[in-house]
Amino acid sequence: MASINKEAKLLTDELASLLKSKSVYVFDWDGTIFDSMRVKSNNFASAFLWSVPISTHPEDKKDLENHYRYLSGRPREEIFYKVLTILSIVPEPYLFERFNSMFEKLNMTNLITAPVFPDALELMNELIKHNKKIYISSSVPPCELQKIVKATFPGSIRQHISKVLGSKDSFSKGVAHIDFIKNESNVDPQQIIVFGDDIADFELSTEAGVDCVLVNRLGSNNQQTVPIVVNSLLRIKEGLAG
Repeated sequence: MASINKEAKLLTDELASLLKSKSVYVFDWDGTIFDSMRVKSNNFASAFLWSVPISTHPEDKKDLENHYRYLSGRPREEIFYKVLTILSIVPEPYLFERFNSMFEKLNMTNLITAPVFPDALELMNELIKHNKKIYISSSVPPCELQKIVKATFPGSIRQHISKVLGSKDSFSKGVAHIDFIKNESNVDPQQIIVFGDDIADFELSTEAGVDCVLVNRLGSNNQQTVPIVVNSLLRIKEGLAG
């Protein structure tokens, strides 16, 4: 127990040092703030099987869900075409548009009742107390993201969020979003920190030249190359107080 407490203190001290210079906090949505991955991966698989000509086997849907989870964090269209490549399927004209139309319908129907992670709510309330700027940066298309955020996120916090940024065409999560945030907030990259839940969030943040902390609630071991990984966003709240 003493060893665990010591490790926790070391992590809190490390976070406190990192957060000292940060004035802008950028959050991924799915899996970081919104507990949506189980529902969303099922929606992805259902929309894929509905829209793409593919021979079906009992394990197909579960495989598609796993592909989506592995690739999660990247723009939706990129994920779709990567899965086509994995399955050696040649894309037909308008195939993504057909898939995306069904995926969006399923998301708007099934995600409205998904919960926001309690630790995310606690952290955001703490950030508001510290007068930090908050952004949401997601690979979800803008219109869909705005509707889901409005339907599921408390208004008391939502009114303090500077912008909810979805991904479309050349304006996507990663460099484009971070450049927008830098310009709008008038800050240096060193003042921005990103929070995500998968390795793609770390890679996109690194590409954009900003620090990233990942939250790994499930204890998966695919984030070992990331400098700072926490098991709860409450660790960030502790770091703010450190």
